[in-house]
Amino acid sequence: MWWESCEKIHCGFWVNLENNRAAQSTLTLPTQWGIILTAFLALFIRLAGSYLWGIICFVIHQSNASSENQDDTYHQIQVALRNTDTEASLGWKLFRVGAVHQGSRINAFGRTSWLIVLAMVHAAGIGTLGGLSSRFIAGSDAVLAVKGTCGWMGEVAESPTEQLSDELKDPKNFATFSGLVVMARYGYRRSASYARSCYAQTSDNSSNACQIYTQPTLPYNVSLSEPCPFNEKVCNGTAMTADMDGLRSDADLGINTLPESAVTLRQTWTCVPVDAQPYATQWGDADELHMNISTDGRWNEGVPRDEERICYKVGTDETEQTPFLFCLTKNALKYGDSAYDIKSATSFVNYNGSYAPIFNPVPELDIQDADVTLMGLVSRITYPEAIQDPWFTATNYSNRTNNAYDANGWIATHPRSFLGCRQRYQLCTVDRSYCSPYTGIYGIPHENDDLKDLNPTQRAVFQLMWKMIWFTQLNFQLIFIGRENLIANDYLWDGGTQFGLSAALPSNHWQAEVSNFFNVSLATLQRAAPAFAQPPRFDVGNPTADQDNNILRYIQEPQEAEMRRLCDSIKMRSKAHTSFSVLGLFLLIGIGLLIMLVNTILPPLAAYWQRRTGLGAYKRLEWVESGAFQLQRMAAEGRGVGPWRGKEDDVPTLGGSRGERFNLTGMSLSAQGGEAGAHGGYHAVSHGEEVEMGVLREETKDSVASTSKRGLLER
Repeated sequence: MWWESCEKIHCGFWVNLENNRAAQSTLTLPTQWGIILTAFLALFIRLAGSYLWGIICFVIHQSNASSENQDDTYHQIQVALRNTDTEASLGWKLFRVGAVHQGSRINAFGRTSWLIVLAMVHAAGIGTLGGLSSRFIAGSDAVLAVKGTCGWMGEVAESPTEQLSDELKDPKNFATFSGLVVMARYGYRRSASYARSCYAQTSDNSSNACQIYTQPTLPYNVSLSEPCPFNEKVCNGTAMTADMDGLRSDADLGINTLPESAVTLRQTWTCVPVDAQPYATQWGDADELHMNISTDGRWNEGVPRDEERICYKVGTDETEQTPFLFCLTKNALKYGDSAYDIKSATSFVNYNGSYAPIFNPVPELDIQDADVTLMGLVSRITYPEAIQDPWFTATNYSNRTNNAYDANGWIATHPRSFLGCRQRYQLCTVDRSYCSPYTGIYGIPHENDDLKDLNPTQRAVFQLMWKMIWFTQLNFQLIFIGRENLIANDYLWDGGTQFGLSAALPSNHWQAEVSNFFNVSLATLQRAAPAFAQPPRFDVGNPTADQDNNILRYIQEPQEAEMRRLCDSIKMRSKAHTSFSVLGLFLLIGIGLLIMLVNTILPPLAAYWQRRTGLGAYKRLEWVESGAFQLQRMAAEGRGVGPWRGKEDDVPTLGGSRGERFNLTGMSLSAQGGEAGAHGGYHAVSHGEEVEMGVLREETKDSVASTSKRGLLER
């Protein structure tokens, strides 16, 4: 259907608050209707241009008009100006005038060339304006999303006395949490795909796939030689920082509010390879390692106690009361089901929930005012040469490698190698009258009582922005798409562990992985606002008698009035739609109509002023008599056909009874067959005679010659 593309995009008038007040009103149409409107406007501009050309010709004609005797070139130019509708027609007529007089004593081309150039310039200008009209009125491809089942996925209420695993024993909680996890993983996979397509150095962010959010990409700065964010002794080289500062909720993320209600975001990640080998245990079973709980801190849950493993005491997991983290068994290392594996632990500022284990890092890795994520990488890959990258380090040569071809090569230096990241966030009002602490995600105040100094719209935008960056956490990204999102997968011989082989990695490959993590977080941030207004729709589970199986049934809609208003205030971009500036439309049409009105009333107004003042009477008469129909009348009178009425009008009419007929061409042919004399076939009115419908009437020659002019000049 012609309007079906308006199900998710608002078609019609809306207000884009990002623009200046004069240009805020916007009209969005499906592209096919936008093309029709653009074509109409181009034709309208061409029509208005023809009326403007008529005004120009009138002004030039009146400026040239003179009561003095003039040569034939003058009169031909005046007739051309009076009876030409288009620039091309005038140019051609004047060129012919110049060509006819070429070589004579009259410099006709010198008198007509500037008019020809003017006609060409006007035609080119109007043509260009018509062709570019869409640029003047089409503001952008920014569109307003139609509110769907607005809100966020429902979350399982966090209990201070129960862990999440206990809460999920309730079937209702399990179904709700399952919907949340599936939606989150779906969103991260989409964001990872967008990041690869639009953020990567080799990507083309001008492609249509990158034109769905308010900005194709979000800008940030990268520094590759930062000091270690942790204790120097745990850092394995210099750190890398990705810093995005001054990101606006309106211009960059599409939350359509007044500029003064916008909120800015700063997000900074500083990452560095970590030397965690001094914190590693020896290989041994649970008893040899003195592990007093069988669950092994969830890192090897269900593993028999007699199986050999290695753990890293880089902190404590208060959830399970154990210092044995990032444990890995020999069997898992050798026979794992993936080429790479990532385990992570995050220390949050002011976090007391149960969605993530409470990780307390060792003092060397502890930062009080930032979130800290520690990632442990397992590599089961054989490389053709030694890998010097500090995170993917592979410097052990082995001829007993576990790959499909039993190829000798280089394998991982350590069972796990580590990367640590410090994450800080800050939200501010656009005028910076209020700024949150520059800290971890949970260290940012975001409840109503914490934001009393903000107006209702600012508070709603602030809370929405906090929820959006909550979704971008590195912790979540690693949980949902960690190993499958590694850039190192692009170097593998296959998609899994069938070959167990990879091309060699660059020595700074870890920086590409960090950049990709950050890019995915930004793509997730871009996706968060549209997903708030229009959560993705797909089916999970089986429908029941009282509800369908759509995942949207788990959406919790906002309760606050201002937050609900934001559901209708999310902007996107769409190549299937065109947005026009209403101001541009009205100005273009208004100016065009004004030109048409001026063209219509200018000659009568000039004639009225000339009659009232007595000035320029000859100019008025020359404009009237050089009209095509008046010239025809005078030609007919010269052949004895008359009398005529309306000698001051644009179109004169023949007097006498209705239905009288005459043939000017026949008279010319008859004159050519007889004695045409010096006048070439024209019948000269004799002294004392007037021809009225072929009947001669006594009258003086002077009266015949002066009838027309006297009537026009004296009125």
